[in-house]
Amino acid sequence: MDSQAAQSHHQKKPIQALTTLRREATDAIASVSRSIWQPIFRNFFPDAANTVTIDQPSPRFENVSHVLRQRLPFTCTCISDCEPCCPCYDNRTKCRDACTCGCKGRFPYCACKRACGNTCNCVVNGFECVPGKCRSGTGEGCSLRNCFHLFSGRKGPKLVKKASQLPGAGIDLFAGELIKRGRYIGDYHGEIKRHVPRTGIKMSLFQVTKDASMEPHTPPCDVFYIHRGECAQESHCVCYQTHTKGQGARGQIRRRRPGTPTA
Repeated sequence: MDSQAAQSHHQKKPIQALTTLRREATDAIASVSRSIWQPIFRNFFPDAANTVTIDQPSPRFENVSHVLRQRLPFTCTCISDCEPCCPCYDNRTKCRDACTCGCKGRFPYCACKRACGNTCNCVVNGFECVPGKCRSGTGEGCSLRNCFHLFSGRKGPKLVKKASQLPGAGIDLFAGELIKRGRYIGDYHGEIKRHVPRTGIKMSLFQVTKDASMEPHTPPCDVFYIHRGECAQESHCVCYQTHTKGQGARGQIRRRRPGTPTA
């Protein structure tokens, strides 16, 4: 019996060592993740840093990047500090540049060391950068010249609407000039409706949330005629306090005259 117990003990020892090593590695990864994300998270929620965790954001600000969940107008007109009756507080989001309040809980302006990209505070939370207040690249204020996350006022490339070469496809949109990768093409104008069936002529709808879709205006804008394949990049953003949907080039699009074969 003693020999069997000793043999069983030796068999369990490697398993226990492996379990301990795995637990130590998990704790180390969690510690590194906490040290990296905690300062960033504290910048987003300075007044709630001690009441929230990394995995579960504070319920007070859970709608910062979910504009369609907000029930009231986005901006507030509070005189000084915001109170519980503030629409931003009720919407569970942060105050923004258009708010008239002077509270300390405003959404922070970005200060990117390089050009605003996927790690930019504004990009992550679906907001357009604020010209002159957000910082991009060398520390200069964000402008149409140095920030690619500014869409309002940006002139799009030359576009041409012509009949499609595909039978029954209607009208297609062609590039009138070379469109480089990542360049802004245009806004998609429409109206957000809830619980709309995506059948028949409603196949042109964009599903923006689980229960809401965007229906194009009549007549539709130029971006409506883009064939949304691998070259189309869609983005949702709040521009000047308005929820918009834009499209950009995921890859380089060459100029092609209507009527010529597709490369």
